[in-house]
Amino acid sequence: MSFFKSLLASILGVFIAFTLFLLIVIGVVASSSSESEPFVRDGSVLNIPLSGMIGERRTEDPFMEIFDPSSANRGTMDRFRSNIRKAKSDSRVAGIRLDLAGVGGSWAHLSEMRDLLIDFKSEGKFIYAFIDDRGANEAGYFIATAADSIFAQPETYLEMDGFYIQGQFLKNTFDKYGVEVDVITTGTYKTAAASYVEEQFTASDREQLGEIMQQFSDTFVSAVSEYTGMDSETINGIMNGMPNILVSNALERGFIDGIIYESEFKELLKERTGNSTLRDVSFGRYARVSPSKAGVDVPRNAKEIAIIYAEGPIMPDFGSDIFSSGGNLTYKSMKKAFDEVLEDDNVAAIVVRINSPGGAVTTSEAIRNLFIEASEKKPVIASMGTVAASGGYYIAMGADTVLAEANTITGSIGVVLMKLSYGNALEENFGVTHDEIKTHQNANWFSPVRSLSPEQRRAMENIADETYTSFLQLVADARGQERDEIHRVAQGRVWTGTAALELGLIDAIGSLPDAVRLAAEIAELDEYIIGTYPKEKTLLESLMESGNVRATQITRRALGITPSIDKILSDLNVMSRPQVFSIIETDFSVN
Repeated sequence: MSFFKSLLASILGVFIAFTLFLLIVIGVVASSSSESEPFVRDGSVLNIPLSGMIGERRTEDPFMEIFDPSSANRGTMDRFRSNIRKAKSDSRVAGIRLDLAGVGGSWAHLSEMRDLLIDFKSEGKFIYAFIDDRGANEAGYFIATAADSIFAQPETYLEMDGFYIQGQFLKNTFDKYGVEVDVITTGTYKTAAASYVEEQFTASDREQLGEIMQQFSDTFVSAVSEYTGMDSETINGIMNGMPNILVSNALERGFIDGIIYESEFKELLKERTGNSTLRDVSFGRYARVSPSKAGVDVPRNAKEIAIIYAEGPIMPDFGSDIFSSGGNLTYKSMKKAFDEVLEDDNVAAIVVRINSPGGAVTTSEAIRNLFIEASEKKPVIASMGTVAASGGYYIAMGADTVLAEANTITGSIGVVLMKLSYGNALEENFGVTHDEIKTHQNANWFSPVRSLSPEQRRAMENIADETYTSFLQLVADARGQERDEIHRVAQGRVWTGTAALELGLIDAIGSLPDAVRLAAEIAELDEYIIGTYPKEKTLLESLMESGNVRATQITRRALGITPSIDKILSDLNVMSRPQVFSIIETDFSVN
């Protein structure tokens, strides 16, 4: 009896402790969220740390903000756009300090960040960049080429050795254990499932990925050339030479302007601002400054341009478990956002910001139809971000106008079907056998323990061909071209935004702010406000979601689920369901 009393007391104690902890967290977060707007002194310097992966939109994570205060300063594109816009107009902000470290992100994001910083300087303000003991990579240096000067502390490093894409291939592993994978694709370049059936990149992948990587490299080299005055041939020659990451080498080559300690760098900032003390304001703190206080003209009673963020793999809403990575773009989530903006009479136009590698064709079609239905009531502009390919491109075809950034990854018009069969693997390695009783000949053709018969494989090929034909036709109708014209540039091939414009797959090159301005022009608005959807979660919703995510992460770590295993489990989880996919799997992030 005493054992059960002790057990009950322990459980009660844990419950009380957790409840108190939750109340403390809520109190701390609520207190921080109600803080007054920070005071910014004249001659202030906005401190922007360039570290970590740059995403599109900030994710509310109360636990992270409490246990890692530095997270408040981490950049996302929505916050970066807002802060630079405010700082450009804010007479109290004299300049910007960029702290370079291991920043990463897509070329679309990195290019837009650099463009925003160059635009900031158009008001006569300065930008200085500094590399501390953490060193800097190409991504950070690329953004820093917008600065007036770049400095580094002694003995740190600057990586300038180029870019690469690395793939992981499982064919030999599957062959070793007897796992069979059937892959049906509709085009030479539709290689989303190549990692399961190849030992290395295919010739078509080397062709298309090589061209994309070359454009990325040209973008980088052009920025370095603009900053240093060196020609492209010289820069490429240095990057092809013996690697040397020491900043002494970077200074000798002319990539940076000086080697100084941080205390000396701060003295430079004080001299530039004419202040006896450095008046810096952190990136996270400045985010709480209102546009009106920063001198940005905020129209009153104006119509709204709604930005709907469409991010993640496009998948049916099957729910989630520890074997699914989550973060999917579903029809339900998109419909909720569209319904909200369509019911609001103050919303004059809609911009959908797409960051998706694609996914299930069924869900893509349902979401595309949401675009079409919405466009019957209000203008709908598709703004392609990091990647809007396969299903991500598919849904954009429902918009009135399609914009992409120069380095957006798009296209990949094609479909792929995959079926995993591990029955032989279980029998050969563990002695597990399977039997079944079925009512019809092909009732078991999606069973994960049975291989496809020749007839069943032909059936899957027919499904892929019909789906691809429909995909081609809807693109042809949306782009005002013949289906054969689209087929010539389709077949699963990925393109950059620049190439997509030349091929007629999009309407224009432009950033998200460009898409917003175009939407306002179409809606005939001289002034407007911007609304973002889905709306930010309430404090309680953020706490619950953050807690669930962390619980899942802890469970996955306990099970030894590494990033590589996570990718495999995610794919296997998807392949276990009958579905046609239009998706790409290559990660084009720079870090």
